Amino acid sequence: MSVTRAEYQSAYDAEFRHTVRSLLVRGAAASDAEDVAQAAWMRGWEKREALREPASVGAWIRTIALNILRSNFRQARKLEFLSEVETATSPQPIVSRIDARRALLRCAASDRALLEDLYLRGYTSVETARRHALTPGAVRVRTFRVKQRLQGLLRPSLRSRSEASTIRPAR
Repeated sequence: MSVTRAEYQSAYDAEFRHTVRSLLVRGAAASDAEDVAQAAWMRGWEKREALREPASVGAWIRTIALNILRSNFRQARKLEFLSEVETATSPQPIVSRIDARRALLRCAASDRALLEDLYLRGYTSVETARRHALTPGAVRVRTFRVKQRLQGLLRPSLRSRSEASTIRPAR
């Protein structure tokens, strides 16, 4: 037996403000806390059949809200990093991007798709596993191996570039 509509409504009325406050305490911006809390309560409503005890709805929703907040922070950090890379004006980051793009093209398409889902789209390993019909552990192992291969592909170009900058022409 899942939580009834009336029980959920009662918990929402009593706990919504508490959910917002708990998000504010954990670092959410005031403008985002209500949106995240509302999203958590919506997700809780969609998944309410998983909860058996009406008394624990508030704590359950706060956990969902915290997970949404963490996910938003991770996504914002990734987007911030990508925008910093894009706005760099020195030629070195452009060369590094070209090297990274070439290295990625040498990877299998399935490996590139894993990296895109994890690092560009912000999916968790569980979400990525579902999208690629893998287990979360397999996603983490494959990602680790792909990153090792990419480092191996990029190291020679990084070494040759640093060596080239230290070699001075004869006078």
